[in-house]
Amino acid sequence: MHNGTIRLSAMRTILDMPHVRLDSLEAGKIIGCFVRLSCLVFLTFDAYPYIPGWRTVHEHLTRFWFHHIAATDLNDFNRGYMHSLKLRRTVRRPWKLIRHYSRTGRSGYEL
Repeated sequence: MHNGTIRLSAMRTILDMPHVRLDSLEAGKIIGCFVRLSCLVFLTFDAYPYIPGWRTVHEHLTRFWFHHIAATDLNDFNRGYMHSLKLRRTVRRPWKLIRHYSRTGRSGYEL
């Protein structure tokens, strides 16, 4: 973790799981959630730096997403549901930024 954010390596670990295809809507949902969580948590702790235990909060968030993705049944119904949320629109920009920033060694808060 860096400055109270989830590192890209944690996101990559989830995206590398065998039941998640990188060109799928599921990957988009994962990326979108990580981007939102990283931004929200970073802004919260940036605004309130005196809050104790921020590391614990981030560990719990990361564990939650590992569990959530591992428990998700990526069947046709779920794919249809995710498609109805128009997740494709949320994938492209964050994924390009993640690829760019991973080459420069930056972490999630810079997204």
